Amino acid sequence: MTMDGAGAGWDHPAALSIQKKAQTMDKRTIIVTQIFMTCLMALSMSGIMSLIALGPSAEWFATWMKQFIIAWPIAFVMTNILWPIASAGARVVLRPRGA
Repeated sequence: MTMDGAGAGWDHPAALSIQKKAQTMDKRTIIVTQIFMTCLMALSMSGIMSLIALGPSAEWFATWMKQFIIAWPIAFVMTNILWPIASAGARVVLRPRGA
């Protein structure tokens, strides 16, 4: 399977819709999406990991917010660095057999 529509699965209407949106997304939309996604991931992961470490308490909540403030910009920068690697890996995994 490739993002250009070749291969089984990409002919499904939902997949075609996603493919078309991905192709038409402008740079501004990509950046704003990345801001939202990294915010949500940093918020949830820092909260879950600090909850596991500290248990539910006032200390946990204060620590969570501090860790989130640190994690969010790191997550944003890392997605810019790692996105091409992850995309290449996905293309390798999803390419048609025998290609």
